[in-house]
This record gives sequence, structure tokens and C-alpha cells, in this order.
Amino acid sequence: MSMSHSLLSDKLDEIKPTGFQMDKNGNFKIVFNLSVTLLVEKQGKRGEWDEARSMYLSLTAKGKVTTNTTNKKGQQLLSVFPKSAELSQLKIYNAEGKEQEMEQMLLTSGFNVQSDQLMKMIKPVEVPMKNFPTPAEMECLGIGLTDANVNFKKGFVELTTGYKKVDTPRDPKLCDKFIEALTQGPRQAKDNVDSLFGGKSAKDFLNQKAKEFEQSYAEVQ
Repeated sequence: MSMSHSLLSDKLDEIKPTGFQMDKNGNFKIVFNLSVTLLVEKQGKRGEWDEARSMYLSLTAKGKVTTNTTNKKGQQLLSVFPKSAELSQLKIYNAEGKEQEMEQMLLTSGFNVQSDQLMKMIKPVEVPMKNFPTPAEMECLGIGLTDANVNFKKGFVELTTGYKKVDTPRDPKLCDKFIEALTQGPRQAKDNVDSLFGGKSAKDFLNQKAKEFEQSYAEVQ
């Protein structure tokens, strides 16, 4: 089996790469391409195999995602509606490289008929949209995440969240260490810079180095 696009594009007409696409209205399309080589064991020769069929296929599934419904508890729902799944392209070749049109037609027709019946039986998948978990360190700053939302744009998906005021963090001991680390951070950075420049400011350090360079240059002359 192989998912090589270059291999499949040589056999299938105007094939699109394997991938996922979605428009601003939440309509999505999944393309899955695959090549399969079927081998059969030679009669009377155990362990020796011959190529029987080479299959090149492209599957396309379509659906829609929405966030405009709520459940009985008033929670916003992320709903996924399956629309269709079909075998959009199929090529079958025998060992001599001859295209098997009858096999292609039977497999394509059979798969798509069964897939159409299956799509009618599948119900939409609905998942309550929960707020993102708020990191304990963020609560130390008096902020909590709320009102998670998903917006579908052309070419990308946008995840957004609001915030709420947190009066009492859930882990006060962690907050003490977190605030201490925030306050000591700038001081530690200053100490590191001071040790780098020998206790002088960056300007004084550069001026000193410039004078030392001028003196060394004068001595050489």
C-alpha cells in the first residue's frame, strides 16, 4: 500500500492530494488516496508471489460542522453532520498493466450504493462545547477562561474564549510561588547582565572596551 501522490497522480485523472478542506460556512471535505497491490502465491511454489492486481483509488467524504444549536441545559453544541462518502475514482490493472473496466465499474457502483445507505443511517454527532481549562497560574492573576467558541473562516478555524474575574484561586500556595517567581525574574535578569559586564552599565562597558582597543592600536603603531 502507498499514499504517494506522485504515484497516484500518474494513474488517476486530476486527483487532489490527500487532505482536509473547510469553508467559512463549516462545510468540509476529506480526500483520501491510496494505491494497493494484490499478490497471489504461485501454485506449487510456496513463498513465491505474483502480482495479481494494482488498484488506485480516491475516496471523498463530505459533511458540515455547526455551533448554532444548544442542548436542554443551554450548552452550546458542536454538531457534525455527515453528508456523503463516495469512491470518486478507481483504476484497476492486471499483471500485464491492462485496465480492468468491468471490475472498476462493479466495485465503484457497489461501494457508493452501500455508502449512500450508510450515510442515511448515521445521525449527527453533537458534542457540548466546554470551556477551556484555566491554568492554575492564570487564576493567580485573577483571570479565568470562559465562553469558548469556534468560528469557521475560509481556510482556517478560529478558536476564541472570553474571561472572567477570579476572586479566589484554587491553589493559593502555587500562587505564592508563581508571584515570587515573577517578581524575582527581572531582578535575576539584571544580576546576570551585571555579572556579564563586570558590574558596569552596558554603555560604560562598551566605552571601556573602545578605549582599550584604541590603546592597543596605538601601541601597535
